[in-house]
Amino acid sequence: MKKIAINAFAILSLALTVTAVSVSAQSNRLIKKVEIPFEFSVNNKVLPAGVYNVERSRENVLLIRSENNKEASASLTMSVQSSDAPETGELIFHRYGDTYFLFQVWERGSSDGQQLLESRTERSIERESEVTAAPSNVVVPM
Repeated sequence: MKKIAINAFAILSLALTVTAVSVSAQSNRLIKKVEIPFEFSVNNKVLPAGVYNVERSRENVLLIRSENNKEASASLTMSVQSSDAPETGELIFHRYGDTYFLFQVWERGSSDGQQLLESRTERSIERESEVTAAPSNVVVPM
């Protein structure tokens, strides 16, 4: 029951975030115009290859939206830190074969990043591929 309540809260939070994002998106943009050359998943939603903007709509909610506004997905995140600040913004994906999941977002010049919570789909793939190998990381610079 507690797990259902937590999942319901997460879904409600994401729905509210997507609704409110048009008001606050411009000031919270982390990465503008990054071309992602492969299909990828964010919070159990598969997005096609293309040009995307990455925005923080709330402190721990990340929105990734296609440049033409036809595709979007939001995800809860947690803050992560690195000893090195990237010179360019970058997205880091977990890759399992031909399947990609957005893992982390790093803003240019900042040692603070956002790590997305793992989706059910990624956890399932991890369990299935546990025998073979861990995911490889793929970095897409801005």
